[in-house]
Amino acid sequence: MQLESRSVAILGGSAGIGLATATLPAERGAEVTIGGRDERRLADAASSLPGSARTIVVDATDSSSLRNFFNQAGLLDDLVVTVTSRNNSGAGAAHTLADHDLATAFAGKLIPHLRAVALSLATRPAQAVQPLAPASPIALP
Repeated sequence: MQLESRSVAILGGSAGIGLATATLPAERGAEVTIGGRDERRLADAASSLPGSARTIVVDATDSSSLRNFFNQAGLLDDLVVTVTSRNNSGAGAAHTLADHDLATAFAGKLIPHLRAVALSLATRPAQAVQPLAPASPIALP
């Protein structure tokens, strides 16, 4: 599948899964924007990608930073969010974590992802953002 006409943004795109994810659309001709907290890591990541990926420094835990990211990124066709929280709270095997660490890890991962998706909607083509039809009730036996 060729992606020449698509604009793809990857939040958390400077390393790991985000950087690996950015590779495919870059190889297939998409306009790729990667976002992350560290300008140097972003520059290194962009130079490792095929084509010319754009970089934007963003802190996904900060709404104003995310708004700035989406304003700079412009109209997007696709968004991938792979961000993680700044601290390693919640890192490790789940069965070894204290309740507070589990809650912190959950909030540190889920809230930035949901915020990013919500704020990105303004950058989507109008025809792509359609309200969902009401769900039909499911009858349980």
